[in-house]
Amino acid sequence: MVQQAEEKENTKARILDYARDRFFEVGFARVSVDDITSELGMSKKTFYKHFERKEDLVSEIISRVLGNTGRRVQEIAAMPDPFPAKIDALVRVLGTVFRTISKHMLRDLQLHCPDVWNRIQVFRREHILAIWSTLIEEGKRTGYVRPEINQQVFMLSLFATVENIINPAVLVNQPFSCDEALESIIAIYLTGILTPDAAQTLSRLQHTS
Repeated sequence: MVQQAEEKENTKARILDYARDRFFEVGFARVSVDDITSELGMSKKTFYKHFERKEDLVSEIISRVLGNTGRRVQEIAAMPDPFPAKIDALVRVLGTVFRTISKHMLRDLQLHCPDVWNRIQVFRREHILAIWSTLIEEGKRTGYVRPEINQQVFMLSLFATVENIINPAVLVNQPFSCDEALESIIAIYLTGILTPDAAQTLSRLQHTS
């Protein structure tokens, strides 16, 4: 019984791992259940024991990505390191996530799985931007962020920019990738709020890591 349960979990893990890599590379609309089962050497019947539809597979993959990202972001927020080190770590984590997801995948989610796309949007607002707000507040308190910066205006501006640029309908027509766009947005915004000392410290971290 235990062995059967382990085999079932291993099969499901194989499906998730392979599908995640292929979906993130070319989008899930271009990858059929037949493609997945053929590559993994299993029957469609085996696939459907684990997922009723391909969309359910997509949903679970995104849930796992969001869960892992959320945990890593929370770990960064709890680090005892100074503000510049936390910002550097946060940018690297988010860049790594977006670097693995192609424009095609984001576009497919927006067009074909609006409920999953909405979960990503909610995650941005309730987790990522909330962490940014906490870190900016910490930065002001510890002297790394200029005291005259209106935190609420900064967060609303950052959120609006991310929403409008890290958007499949926009990205699909642009030469830059998701992670390149994100890194540029963050660099532009941080330049405007950091004290000179904080900017130098962050620059050193980015060039030595």
